Amino acid sequence: MNDIPSLIDNCALFYQTELKRHNDAGHPLNVLLFLIDNNLIEKDKLKELNTSIIDNDFTVNMNIPVSFGGTGKPINTWIMCDLPLTLYISIKLNGNKVTKKHKSFIDEIANRMEPNGWRCSNKGNIGKFRGPGKKDDECPIATLNVLKLLTVTKDDEYIEQKQKGIQTIENLWNDRKKRKAYLFGMGTDFMKIKYPMIWYDILNAVNVLSYYPDAIKTEAFNEMFEIIRRKIETNNYTPESVYQYWKGYDFGQKKSNSEYIERTIKQIEKRIQLTTAST
Repeated sequence: MNDIPSLIDNCALFYQTELKRHNDAGHPLNVLLFLIDNNLIEKDKLKELNTSIIDNDFTVNMNIPVSFGGTGKPINTWIMCDLPLTLYISIKLNGNKVTKKHKSFIDEIANRMEPNGWRCSNKGNIGKFRGPGKKDDECPIATLNVLKLLTVTKDDEYIEQKQKGIQTIENLWNDRKKRKAYLFGMGTDFMKIKYPMIWYDILNAVNVLSYYPDAIKTEAFNEMFEIIRRKIETNNYTPESVYQYWKGYDFGQKKSNSEYIERTIKQIEKRIQLTTAST
């Protein structure tokens, strides 16, 4: 069953809940993304939490085992794949207003851009930890999440970073049969329609890219969206993969249409139409 008040209560435990894996669909970080992206929460309801997120420098509570290069103890920290999301959440809870502190952290992220996008980096207080990939490889989910964050900035801000992010996702798509950066492939699992949009999959990628007219014009974007379009023709708006945490929602099953997925795809289509009409 859909119980939004319980989800909001869950989010209030943000700093009491360890983030053990970034695709944990029930972690407050990812629940917040769902609520915010669907306008299911009034920002005042979590004003205290947002104050806490800001005071804690947009960190999350993490415990990375020593065997993975961490400290083995709970610590407030950030990794490049979650920092953009806590910033995004905070700005949204602040009525889309970017404060000086928000701006300083966005600048920090922008300054970490590499020739191939954003790599796996962290706050510096969790030992030698980084994700399962080559040090100099781009991290697909970090780069996608940076692009998501930059959707709340002005069109004339961070232009170079936006272009780099788009180019990185485009390159990953074009090279998908040759390599998997940080084990993130773009094959069968990537192409399954899945919701909410918290991980590196086709719906999340296309949704984020659709906010950028320059991305919509790329062949990679159109190839990905065509895959989604064909799935709709065959299977309507039925999820192809689900998170068990969300089994009480229409996107937590694989037998019938999901209104959430349908609304998301129609919003993507509208952004595509607006871009096409202006060219």
